[in-house]
Amino acid sequence: MLSRNLVARAITSVGLLVIAFFAIAYVSPAEARFATCASDPILVLSNGRMLAVRVNIKTDVANVQTIAYSVHTPPGVKLLKVVYPWFPGFTGKEQFTFSDDAPPNQYLTDTVVQTSVTNVSVSATSKMSNATQSISGWNAQHLTATLFH
Repeated sequence: MLSRNLVARAITSVGLLVIAFFAIAYVSPAEARFATCASDPILVLSNGRMLAVRVNIKTDVANVQTIAYSVHTPPGVKLLKVVYPWFPGFTGKEQFTFSDDAPPNQYLTDTVVQTSVTNVSVSATSKMSNATQSISGWNAQHLTATLFH
C-alpha cells in the first residue's frame, strides 16, 4: 500500500513538472498591453497528453466579456485539469465545455470570444505535441481547429 501511494505521488509530481515545463516552453503568461490581450489555458488529459489553446484578442481586456472553449477528444479521453496562467483580467470570463465524442485520433477545439465592442480581431492557436493549428477571425465567431494525433 505504501508503494502505491509513493508511485502515485511520483506520477503526480512528474505530471506537475511537465505542466510547468510546457507552460514555460510554449505559452507565455497571459498579458494585456497595447490594446491586445491573450489567454492560454492548458488542458491535462487522461491519456497523458496536454492541449494548449492560446487566444489573442485585439482589444483591451476590459472589453472581453467571455472566452468560451469547447473541446472534443476521442472516446474515453477525459479532462483531468485545466491550468490557467494567472491573469486577473480574465478571472471568471473563461468557460469550458468538454466531450469525448471526437473521431479516433482527433482533438477539436472551438473558441468563441464575446466582447463589448464590435469588429475585434481574434486568433486561436491549438497545440498538442508537434500538432498545431491557428485560426483567425472576429469576436462572436467560432474559431474551430482540428488536431490529429
